Amino acid sequence: MANNNPHQARKAKSQKRVRSGDLAALRLKHWKAILLADELLSDDSQPVEVRMKAGHMLTQSVGAYSKLIEALEMESRMADLEKQIKEGGLLR
Repeated sequence: MANNNPHQARKAKSQKRVRSGDLAALRLKHWKAILLADELLSDDSQPVEVRMKAGHMLTQSVGAYSKLIEALEMESRMADLEKQIKEGGLLR
């Protein structure tokens, strides 16, 4: 059955995506991926292939999460420095 309103479907799908620049939402998505990968990796009832893929996913997600945390910390520090500069407290 064809979609009667593909524009509306695309619009709904785009609203579910993380907006560019929304690092906090992206951090949450990575954290959920890490938890899911850890759960799959720890579940002995899962086939070996699934657990191996989960291990790979965990490694990739942790690396990306680490870089994301660094970016968020840097963003916070930059905001603090900009605030200090505007208040005139940094250049005295």
